[in-house]
Amino acid sequence: INSLRENKRVYNVKERIGFYIEFELLESSDDIVLGFNLFNHADVHILTSHDLSSVGRKYGKGFYNTTVWIEPNFLAEGDYYCGVAAMSYEPFFIHFHDINKFSFNVVDHGGGDTARGSYLGHLPGVVRPKLIWDANI
Repeated sequence: INSLRENKRVYNVKERIGFYIEFELLESSDDIVLGFNLFNHADVHILTSHDLSSVGRKYGKGFYNTTVWIEPNFLAEGDYYCGVAAMSYEPFFIHFHDINKFSFNVVDHGGGDTARGSYLGHLPGVVRPKLIWDANI
């Protein structure tokens, strides 16, 4: 989803990209942690993130939702897919892991205000964050 909570297939590199996840617990638990994995078109594993704020949270039986966000100007252009998982830490156990749940594309239309700047050639790398440069000139 985008920041307006609209589901899209193509996102501009300048957009915040969210992954809305709904899940149901069939019984109460205080040991459920959600995970998120991101891969590029070449099956390179870009990142993994666990919802550490949920560690130790007491969940009752029922329906829940969460959104994990990737900030603007983080991903390079290209196709991506991601998966979600639910696990317990103590002892470690994977309840489910859906490796190819969502797919989407990131594009950079230029304009000079992305990590690309005004450069029009290919920029290699699996991520393209807009880093802060602090030059002493």
